[in-house]
Amino acid sequence: MVTALQIIGKKKSGKTTTTIDFIKSARELNLVVASFKHTHHTVSMDMEGTDTARFAQAGAQQVGMQNDKGFFWHETRPAKALEEEIADFVRPETDLLLIEGFKKEKFPKLLLLRENDRVTDFAEFDNIEFVGTIFPLVLTENMIDLTTEEKRKEWLKSWLTN
Repeated sequence: MVTALQIIGKKKSGKTTTTIDFIKSARELNLVVASFKHTHHTVSMDMEGTDTARFAQAGAQQVGMQNDKGFFWHETRPAKALEEEIADFVRPETDLLLIEGFKKEKFPKLLLLRENDRVTDFAEFDNIEFVGTIFPLVLTENMIDLTTEEKRKEWLKSWLTN
């Protein structure tokens, strides 16, 4: 069964930094990791000017590319519920699923706070199990200290083994 953790917080709270360090940490444990990210921005996974971006810009709804390191797939289609996307895309052998954003989903959450954020700002969201910060000035005694890459990696390893 896949272990899942959502990393939530406001813009510039350290979600991506934390997610990247968690991925590195899990890979150091030889875990198979999948990650999902939610954004409100219009984005494309293809780099501007590349052939795959040009294929998508020309109207292809599905673009695949293979190189020596693996296979890349870009698909434009109506969004489904996150659980359906996970069922469609996450391989059965996956050990850890890291979800950045998707605040309203039901997975266990790590809430990251910035200097002026408060836990009460997130009262409408369920399953907030942990509160931390990457900002030293925000730390209080009840917060997880995630101020360095090493602390982030160590926290994830500890969470995975408990």
